[in-house]
Amino acid sequence: MSKYISLVKKWLEDNDAVSRAELKDNWRLANAAVSELTAKQKQFCKDNIFAADVAAAGAALNAYQAAKTAGHAAAWVKDYEELADEK
Repeated sequence: MSKYISLVKKWLEDNDAVSRAELKDNWRLANAAVSELTAKQKQFCKDNIFAADVAAAGAALNAYQAAKTAGHAAAWVKDYEELADEK
């Protein structure tokens, strides 16, 4: 499972278990991981691995933005799990 998703899931279970600074770092690292993909990899964006990475970055971003987005973060986690065949 994506380490980015793992942290978001931990936060969704207990908002106090993960600091806002950790969420911010998680979002930055997840976003950087997606941004570092090569142009060739981006051409195949329908590939589940790329889509799962995007979902992980989305979950990390939504978790960072605040507790009011918990529903959005949960939706991104669900997308990641479906695309990566993980639960």
